[in-house]
Amino acid sequence: MTTSIPPTPPTPQSIPDLLPHEAARWALRAGLPLDADRLELVTATANHIQSVIGVLRDLDLGEAGNDATV
Repeated sequence: MTTSIPPTPPTPQSIPDLLPHEAARWALRAGLPLDADRLELVTATANHIQSVIGVLRDLDLGEAGNDATV
């Protein structure tokens, strides 16, 4: 019996930044149309959040569990 190795999640470098027209499309799809004057800010915020998530995914938490006592 062989076990398969789960695929490695993409690294922040492999995920391209969201472009403004893509942010507008995703927002509209979620029922949140964006005004043109907010599009750049929302796009930059989404890209920043994605980069933070990428850093968090790369952290090696070792054996730290959710119920660690202080």
